[in-house]
Amino acid sequence: MTGPRGNVICIDVQKKMLGYLGKRAQKAGVSAVMNYRLCSEDSLGIDDLAGTIDFLLLFAVLHEIPNRESLFVQINRALRRGGRVLFAEPEGHVKRNDFDASVAMALRNGFTVAGHPQPIWRSHAILLEKK
Repeated sequence: MTGPRGNVICIDVQKKMLGYLGKRAQKAGVSAVMNYRLCSEDSLGIDDLAGTIDFLLLFAVLHEIPNRESLFVQINRALRRGGRVLFAEPEGHVKRNDFDASVAMALRNGFTVAGHPQPIWRSHAILLEKK
């Protein structure tokens, strides 16, 4: 989907998970476009990507982050103007009011609601856009 010049940046706090993903990408023949980054609890490690990311998938992860506000600030900085974030959290781990509070936090940090995707099985989901 990225095309020949695109890039997929995969970020995780667990080195082991990045290793598993690397093996799956190699098996699927897409490892050439993959870029793996190990992050810390307080930094995604993407400061070098300011204003360059078109799309970010934030799936079943925000509830694991201690400082969510900081995460939205970092994501906003990395996205280009008009860049989008598909934000989804599992209904089993995140109550609707907690998800809505996270969306409100994103809105306070430079995002607008771009739409509501088709339902994602057992998930709360929303499409956000950088202002």
